[in-house]
Amino acid sequence: MNEKKFEEWQNAKKVVFVNDYGHAFSTANLTSTRVSDLVNGNILKFLSVQNGFVKVGFPDGREAYVPAGQTTSYENWLKRPNPNATEILKTAQTLLGVPYLWGGTSIKGVDCSGFTKTAYFLNGVIIPRDASQQALVGEKLDVMESDSVSIEKCIKNLKPGDLLFFSAAKRRGINNGRISHTAIYMGNGDFIQSAGMVKISSILPTATNYDEYQTKTLVGARRILTQIGQAEIIKVEKHDWYKKN
Repeated sequence: MNEKKFEEWQNAKKVVFVNDYGHAFSTANLTSTRVSDLVNGNILKFLSVQNGFVKVGFPDGREAYVPAGQTTSYENWLKRPNPNATEILKTAQTLLGVPYLWGGTSIKGVDCSGFTKTAYFLNGVIIPRDASQQALVGEKLDVMESDSVSIEKCIKNLKPGDLLFFSAAKRRGINNGRISHTAIYMGNGDFIQSAGMVKISSILPTATNYDEYQTKTLVGARRILTQIGQAEIIKVEKHDWYKKN
């Protein structure tokens, strides 16, 4: 897609696919040939409405039909208020059981930072892609005592929706190592992460879902929800890739 085509795409009327998963079809009929699969958050050009389907265009020029009830207007999708923790966690929990997939950012599979990024993106907020990048944005929170995680500080200072960051290097006695994992804090010691699959774990040793490995590698936390609009935490409607020229 060249610059002219990209500008045309930005300014075109669009719809957003809002089901977890689905398909686009060659005609306005569910039994017709499938053109593509779709996942929540896919943005498509609006072309017309026909027999309960929306005719859509893909960035590569393909055209197809999607059941109208599985889409919403791009304008309405963009103009949502800033999300709260309940909305972030509700979205995150729709991915429970989804397998870990390196590079994944959808119901088909997610890696750790793809999971956190997707939970925010589907609520209208763009954060950096990788865990090491996400660990540099937002409000830094105090969860450490010297070089070890403080469970007491975590319970006191963390709020639902905060991002947790982990470094596998701590298992080898290395402090200030590379950030290798991220998760979303849920409250009461629980966090939701993509590790093997999306699951809910705990930093509390007394919990049945205690994750000793991750807890012992926890090295930091950041608050995103109060920092929307700050550097690298951008509403979708304000991002250069999505806003109209």
